[in-house]
Amino acid sequence: MARPLRYEAVGAVYHVMARGDGGREIFESDQDRLDWVDRIERACGRFGWQVHAYVLMGNHFHLLLETPEPKSVTGDGARAHDEAEAERLVVAGLEHLGLPPDSEDQAGRGRFRDEKALVAWWTRQRTAATNGWLGERLAMGHPGSVRREVGRVARDPELARRAKKMAKVLG
Repeated sequence: MARPLRYEAVGAVYHVMARGDGGREIFESDQDRLDWVDRIERACGRFGWQVHAYVLMGNHFHLLLETPEPKSVTGDGARAHDEAEAERLVVAGLEHLGLPPDSEDQAGRGRFRDEKALVAWWTRQRTAATNGWLGERLAMGHPGSVRREVGRVARDPELARRAKKMAKVLG
């Protein structure tokens, strides 16, 4: 469970850290690390953050971050960063499976059910995307439906095999 949001002050400096679940790797290659740096640079431009130092390890990172304006790190900034990363992963997953990138093209409850479950599972493994966000983005319906479909990926041997292959190809 995430920690509660902290009070922010103008010019405050924060030590930000995140670890992979159960010691799992969050960076699998140098390209993953370069992509992370690129996303942080974009977030800094968008929210006015200043990075003083960072270190990227295989299963965690540390970031020394200054917030010139309050409320730039809490909900809005973190949520925008998570959703941007989730969107990038959803598009990559859909392209990998040969599906249209727009949710309007995926409308219909049963249409592309297995494929959407795989993309939702893969995105949930790598981001803090909510079931509500995934349900809307992938036209999967209610958040409970997304949770059920993501769970189905782990229980169905064929979907689990496809998920493992997808994770290997896409990272």
